Amino acid sequence: HPCAEQAADVAASVTAISRITLQMDELEKQKKQYRAETDALARIQQQLIQKHKELTDNENAYKELTAKQQLAVERQKHEEAALNEQAARLQQSLAAADQLFGNSEWQQGWQQDPVAFGRTLERFARQWKEHTEALHRLEQQASALQAECASLASFLPSLTKQEEEAKGVHEKHQATYTSLRAERQKLLDGQSADGAEQAYQRRMEQLKARLKHLLDTQNEQHAVAEQTRGIAEQIARELSDATTDLSAKRDALTAWEDAFRETAPEGQRVEQLLDGASRERTELAFRLRTQAENRGKVSGLQKVLDKRRTESGRWAKLNDLVGSADGAKFRRIAQGYTLDVLLGDANVQLRALSRRYRLERVPGTLALQVVDQDMCDEVRSVHSLSGGESFLVSLALALGLSSLSSNRMKVESLFIDEGFGALDAETLRVAMDALESLHTQGRKIGVISHVQEMTERIAVRIQVHRMGNGRSYIEVQS
Repeated sequence: HPCAEQAADVAASVTAISRITLQMDELEKQKKQYRAETDALARIQQQLIQKHKELTDNENAYKELTAKQQLAVERQKHEEAALNEQAARLQQSLAAADQLFGNSEWQQGWQQDPVAFGRTLERFARQWKEHTEALHRLEQQASALQAECASLASFLPSLTKQEEEAKGVHEKHQATYTSLRAERQKLLDGQSADGAEQAYQRRMEQLKARLKHLLDTQNEQHAVAEQTRGIAEQIARELSDATTDLSAKRDALTAWEDAFRETAPEGQRVEQLLDGASRERTELAFRLRTQAENRGKVSGLQKVLDKRRTESGRWAKLNDLVGSADGAKFRRIAQGYTLDVLLGDANVQLRALSRRYRLERVPGTLALQVVDQDMCDEVRSVHSLSGGESFLVSLALALGLSSLSSNRMKVESLFIDEGFGALDAETLRVAMDALESLHTQGRKIGVISHVQEMTERIAVRIQVHRMGNGRSYIEVQS
């Protein structure tokens, strides 16, 4: 048949098509399998990247844990060294206490009743402190007395010379007095001074004493002196008048005696003496009345003066206690007590930072000084400290101040702005150990610094990045 050959070709074509179809199906399966394997490979690569990232994170965490472990080992060694040092100091203290008590029986009493033993030790410490302070005061007084003795000894030669000169002047005055007394005896014909002259002399001395008393009263109480000034001037005038009158009467008496010896009889002399005595008596009576009146006035003023002196004494005591009108002395005393409490808290913090130094207050002032315990308790100025030592002392004072100001509340935050750039490696390590110790106690520590070495020790960091044009952004890293 003519189509028989075409049928064979068609059958071959159908067979070929079937085979190609099978091949296409197989290729489609392989393509799907390839796609599945490609997706699986992509997932495996993604997992590989994730695992690689986790491996990197684990390696970083391992390094961090290793660093923390090394830090913990170093801290443990430091604490073990501190414990050994404390144990050694405890043994030394126990040995010193045994030597102080004379035996070791005090430990049994301490173990049986530690509260009573602590009270006994506190009482003994207070007594020892009081005795030490008393000894210090006595030493200061002894030093002052020695200095005063040395100063007085330096003045002794000049005083001896002055004494010799005074003796010479006294002998000269004594000779002058003897000659004047002989002349006076010769002038009075060997008789004593008459009653009027003695009265005048007594009156003169009384007026001089009263004048001096009034002048002293004027210096002490100016207000009272203003009231008594008129009386003092009157007394001065009376003294001047009395002195002038006495001199005039002495001259008149001498002239009268010379003239009377030459011309007047004995009877006339007696009458004149009686008349003069009568006039003198009248004048003296008048002066005595005046003196009594003045004495009454001065007595009243003396009561006012005593009252004012009592009131002035109370104000003087109050002035000694307060010190000044603005209360500077009282404020300085209160500040001194507060500074002592602050230094007590600061020394507790400073012992954890550096056992070498101890802070003290300069006696009598509000300034600070340091005691170098490694140099046999040598007292040094705070200006002699290095930069790192000054930073540790300042940190201790800041912590002590936070303790001082937190009697009713707990200060949980501490911010330190710079101050780490001048520290050496060892001092920086000590400072960071102290800050980490405070952090473990529950305080939040904020540090502002540009020191790169500190970033390895700080877990959470806030970095400020500059963008330009006055802008910046912050990044929190942990």
